Amino acid sequence: DGWELYSVEREMRRQGALRAGWKISDINRNFNFSPTYPQRLCLPEDISEANLINIAKFRSKRRLPALTYYFARKKVALLRSSQPMVGLTGKRGEEEESMFQDLNVTAIFDARPTENAF
Repeated sequence: DGWELYSVEREMRRQGALRAGWKISDINRNFNFSPTYPQRLCLPEDISEANLINIAKFRSKRRLPALTYYFARKKVALLRSSQPMVGLTGKRGEEEESMFQDLNVTAIFDARPTENAF
């Protein structure tokens, strides 16, 4: 079974993330939260489930920012998510912005084609 080859908990422990303010969350158990994400996600350890729900509302298909790689020596985290649903009104995700501030996010890269980003 290929699903058993990778363990997010084992990998994040190996990278040192679980000793650096990150936790494994089961918020997507049975794919009920975001059907396109794995069941277990690595997320900031002090964020509440209520905040995660609000953050996900601002993202396409509820793909909230989740840790994919942690470089312990430099304390650098790489998170991924889907595009924000800003829309024509310029809507903002305040809970997500607060989370990014708490995590001291210094750069955000948008990989969408330019015409999709504006």
